[in-house]
Amino acid sequence: MSDTIQEKLGYIGLDLDNIPEFLKEFKALDFRTSKLKEDNKHLVYKYVPIDKIQILITPKNRLDDINEKYSKAAPIIAYLQPNEEENIERYTEFLSMLNKVTIEEIELASKEQKQLEKKIPFDVKYHKSYAWQIYYSEFTNEYFMMVPSVDEEYDKLFLLLKMQIELSKSKSKKVPKIFVPINYVDYSETILKKSEINDIENYLWLFTKDWTNIYEIYNKDNELSLQIVGKTNVYENIKSKYKIEILNREEATNFYQYIKALFILQTELSTHYKFKTKISSKSELEFYYNDTKIKYDNLSKFIETEYLNLQKNDSVNDKEIEKEKARLANLKKIAKEKESEYLDKQRQIALYLECKKTFFGKMKYFFKHKKTFSKVENKDVAKNIANNTENDDTVASQTRYYEKFRKQFTLYNRRSCNIILHCR
Repeated sequence: MSDTIQEKLGYIGLDLDNIPEFLKEFKALDFRTSKLKEDNKHLVYKYVPIDKIQILITPKNRLDDINEKYSKAAPIIAYLQPNEEENIERYTEFLSMLNKVTIEEIELASKEQKQLEKKIPFDVKYHKSYAWQIYYSEFTNEYFMMVPSVDEEYDKLFLLLKMQIELSKSKSKKVPKIFVPINYVDYSETILKKSEINDIENYLWLFTKDWTNIYEIYNKDNELSLQIVGKTNVYENIKSKYKIEILNREEATNFYQYIKALFILQTELSTHYKFKTKISSKSELEFYYNDTKIKYDNLSKFIETEYLNLQKNDSVNDKEIEKEKARLANLKKIAKEKESEYLDKQRQIALYLECKKTFFGKMKYFFKHKKTFSKVENKDVAKNIANNTENDDTVASQTRYYEKFRKQFTLYNRRSCNIILHCR
């Protein structure tokens, strides 16, 4: 059975006939918007004292434009006192909101905050943390909760209202705090600049192939830390979460330079370096090159060693290059000689084909290339004899062929000369 409105009012401790004074005291916020900021993008989480948060209700949706939401928003007191016509509608709206929430939902939200008092979640953000809708005005140093009345998520509103009413009735000086995301604020850049944080996101994506979430976290003592949460492969396609916590500017600078150096090595010398990621027993992200763990402390030594190794390899490669250059020059020389020989043969063939058409053409060709033939034939025969010394029959055959050719050649020379003399 659902709780009645009276039961819920009793659980919250709110008497509509006797409104607590602190709810009637509304301070001007002077909240200013900027195009450089994004609403509903939670980058900063804080423990905020509940007495520092004013409650506003807006008839707009959580995803509506920030200017529309804020311009239409009114203090919660305007929804609790139906003394004006406009406030009667707001009063009805407030009762409708209260009717849609259950005591169980408020208790779950309360239990969640008690757990957050002890420890910040590993992921930093938690289930429906966005529903808090807490904003901060830099000009008045005031926090306020702007509750969209049409979103139908009211457990956070009534939990805060309940805690504030209990505090107003309590004699304790200790003010409870809630751990909440702060809407519409950017990085303070106390630890790292925004541009450096964006660089780290890109660097880590290269190694993990997963986008990280980077938060600025203020603990209960308002001490700031930068927490990086993401995932990386641990085995094939299985991913696991890691978390990097940076406490001060010095640690942040060291980490930034460390990640940047690894990024440059892997992108500029991709054929040489590819770093693997692992997760330590403390859920921290680690980088390995082969089997060597690369840390900030040994990074400079690693780079120095790798530089010397590359220099040595360059020296070896230079010698090999010079050797190959000499080999290439020799091959070019041989190719040039072969090309010259080829062109000479080509010209001889063309001349022969032309001269063979007539007897005098043949004679002209013969006398013109007589010495060339002799040299070529002598060279070819000698080569054939040398290449076939193991076969006596072949050697004898080549010798007989050469002698026969020499006699015919000599006889042909004499006849040709006689013909020429006779013609004269």
